[in-house]
Amino acid sequence: MGGGAPTPDTYASNKLAEISREMYGDYKRIYKPLEDQLIQITKPKFVGQTVHDAKKLASQGLQVSKGVERRTASRYGLQIDPQERRALNRASSLNAAKAITGASNNARSTAVELKRNAQMGLLGLAKGTGADALSSMGYSAGLANQRNMMNQQIYQQNQNALYNLIGTGLGLGIATFL
Repeated sequence: MGGGAPTPDTYASNKLAEISREMYGDYKRIYKPLEDQLIQITKPKFVGQTVHDAKKLASQGLQVSKGVERRTASRYGLQIDPQERRALNRASSLNAAKAITGASNNARSTAVELKRNAQMGLLGLAKGTGADALSSMGYSAGLANQRNMMNQQIYQQNQNALYNLIGTGLGLGIATFL
C-alpha cells in the first residue's frame, strides 16, 4: 500500500471519511453549543434558579416603585397621617406579595415549559441523528431501486422490440405465402 493515486476501491472510503470529518467538525462548531445550552436548561436547578431570579427582580422593581412613590409625594408636599400610612403600607405589602407570587408562578410555569421543550428538543436531536443515517440509507436504497427499475424497463423494451420483430417477420412470412 504505497503512495500514488487511490484506487477506485479506496477512493470512495477516503471520500466518505473526509465528508464524515467535515460533518463532525460542523456539528462541533454549530450544534454542540446549542446542545450544551439545552442540557443546562434540563438540569434540576434551572426551574428553582429561574423562580429565585424572578422573585429577586420583582422585589427590586417594588423597591424602585416605593422610591418613586415617596419622591412624588414629597415633591407635591403630601402629608400622610399614621393611620393612612398603615393602610397604605398594608395595601403595599399585599400588592408586593401578589406581585412576587405572580412573578414566581409565571417564572415557574415558563421555566417548566422551557425545560420540557428543551428535553423534547434533545430527544428530537437524537432521533434526528438516527433519522439522518436512515435517510441516507433510504436514499441509497432508492437509487439502487431506481437503477433496478431502469434495468427492468430496458429489458422489457428489448423484449418488446424482439416480439415486434418476430411478429413483423411472421406477418411478412404469412403474407408471402398467401
